[in-house]
Amino acid sequence: MAITAHDIVSDSPTNNFATLNPLDKGSQVNVSNGNLEPTWSGTAGHSIRSNFSFPKTGKWYLEVGIGTNKIMGVIDISKPIVPASGSVWPGGDGFGSAGSYAFAPDGTKVSNSVYASFLSAYSSGNIIKILYDADLGDLKFGIDSGSLTTAYNINTNTTWAFAIGYWGIGGGSNICNFGQDPTFAGSKTPSTTYTDANGIGAFYYQPPTDALALCTANLRDLTPTVTDDTPQDYFKAVTYSGQSANQSITSVGFQPDLVWIKSKTGLAHHHRLFDSLRKGTNTYHAIYPDITDTERNLGDSSEIKNLTATGFDLVGYDDAGSSWAGTNVSGSTYVAWSWKAGGAPTADNSNTSGAMTANSVSLNGTLQSNYTPAGSPTIYPKRMSINTDAGFSIVKYTGNQTSGATIPHALNKKPDLIIHKNLTFSGMAWVVYHRYAATGGTNNDGSWYMSLDGDHAATSGTRLWPSEPNASVITVASNDELNGSSSYDYMMYCWHSVEGYSKFGSYTGNDSADGPFVYCGFRVGWLMVRRTDSITNWIISDNARNTHNVVDLNLLANQSYQDNTNGGFFDFLSNGFKLRNTDVLVNASGGTYIFIAFAEQPFKYANAR
Repeated sequence: MAITAHDIVSDSPTNNFATLNPLDKGSQVNVSNGNLEPTWSGTAGHSIRSNFSFPKTGKWYLEVGIGTNKIMGVIDISKPIVPASGSVWPGGDGFGSAGSYAFAPDGTKVSNSVYASFLSAYSSGNIIKILYDADLGDLKFGIDSGSLTTAYNINTNTTWAFAIGYWGIGGGSNICNFGQDPTFAGSKTPSTTYTDANGIGAFYYQPPTDALALCTANLRDLTPTVTDDTPQDYFKAVTYSGQSANQSITSVGFQPDLVWIKSKTGLAHHHRLFDSLRKGTNTYHAIYPDITDTERNLGDSSEIKNLTATGFDLVGYDDAGSSWAGTNVSGSTYVAWSWKAGGAPTADNSNTSGAMTANSVSLNGTLQSNYTPAGSPTIYPKRMSINTDAGFSIVKYTGNQTSGATIPHALNKKPDLIIHKNLTFSGMAWVVYHRYAATGGTNNDGSWYMSLDGDHAATSGTRLWPSEPNASVITVASNDELNGSSSYDYMMYCWHSVEGYSKFGSYTGNDSADGPFVYCGFRVGWLMVRRTDSITNWIISDNARNTHNVVDLNLLANQSYQDNTNGGFFDFLSNGFKLRNTDVLVNASGGTYIFIAFAEQPFKYANAR
């Protein structure tokens, strides 16, 4: 087949434009022309979404060379794209449902199945212009040379993606131009073409002032406050072989503040968790995430001796001369997951108001001499390690057995994930707050909780958190799990999503090997999934044990089992993950699931596996 001019687009190894996502569509949608042209094999109102979401700041412009009978706009990236079984547009999920805003061929605008007059109807041959202002939340549409008009002002905290859906029979082809083809596959001949505000791309019409094309060159770097940083500066999964002798693991590449180790081959070896706030005289103390035991305060006889600039030093033998089978025995292999918080505090805080004791807080790698927690907390921590760039803090505190007590988390926004552990009193569960733990995947108001060491479904009640966390503090009740006697010490690990690095969300299963696509905005390096509406296990997969798709090795956070081979639960993709298995652990029909994901690479730089 001959190559024509419009078949050659300006994608390059250093800049890729958005396309439609063939893994994020209804079953009756097909795509061609470099994933820019959708067609439909049936009459149901299935939609297809773009492989880029709109960034959370800036103005973003695209065009659709349209045939009639197609509806287009934005859909919340966390919503399922496939309509409910047997339904047609506007129904089920996708366009017409809550979480979508669209422009229809008859000139109306529609959201949540509510129609309103908007622009004139469009016909075959028109070009539809779309602009989303992520700072203001304005979603605008225009037809041909006509002005862009605001259809809706939408929630700027939601992650939106462009989508196009089926409206009716016929109407010709629809070609999307995200900046790579102003001819719309040769159907138009522009007299001139226009670039975006950064001089990138080629559009049929002039983009508005400051508007940008959806392409990798226009995506921001991971964190604007740190030069040349990548996700692997803050999280990394590594594997290693045990030696039954002291050894240094240097492949992490940064000094971690949290290290979670699990034997891949030992059937009955517990998970081990270490952090930079809990060091004894010479070694770090372990806690076991899969059981309710207290901190393993073993003095000099512990498994990690040092947290180093490139990883950690392992101890070969305990005081009795036995190898540490859970972390470093010859003949076994291990996986270690490491996170960077704010560095290791060197003193305990003794103050209950004003500034905390000097050096009891380490913020973004610097010990603080005069740090006052925000939010006027009623519990002042003993120690804090805070990384505001990575959205991660570690807090050690002592309970006061007062309902409504508040504890600072020190992050720039309210946490999406909080894990608490009582270090002192045996039998206390690892209590987990996840923003979407409420059955059905709705926002957690603080009353839903799970246990990391258990397998029960998400539970509703205010016995742990009387309210959801806010931007400064976490409110706790007076219970032994979170806030018991003043003789109890606790650890609290807090995260919020960071674009290009971490994502905490939910999805609904469909019991299909062509399972849901879940957008993260990065190539996944670590993934933990848990069903919330049923008794199941916490599933952990990572890129160190699974170097290619399908991802078929997993560990269970709440069990001491060795690596499981399951036939493949997931594909790790450049922009998220795809379910590839019907197992109820990850993809039961109608099952609700939460996930925790950390990046290997942000989408800006990620290749497919």
